Amino acid sequence: MTTGAGRTIQWTSFNIPSQIVSCKGGDPSACKTTRFTYNPEHERTVENQTDGEGVPDFV
Repeated sequence: MTTGAGRTIQWTSFNIPSQIVSCKGGDPSACKTTRFTYNPEHERTVENQTDGEGVPDFV
């Protein structure tokens, strides 16, 4: 896990991000979470974004 500049990043075992949490001004209610899903070839297949209210936006 890496933390800095209001972001926390979790990494997969193959060294690409699995989750990024970004908070404006350190306010937990203003956080946005982005989760990534990868296929066996390590290509991103799904990106799911959720704001602080828990509403998913599928990209």
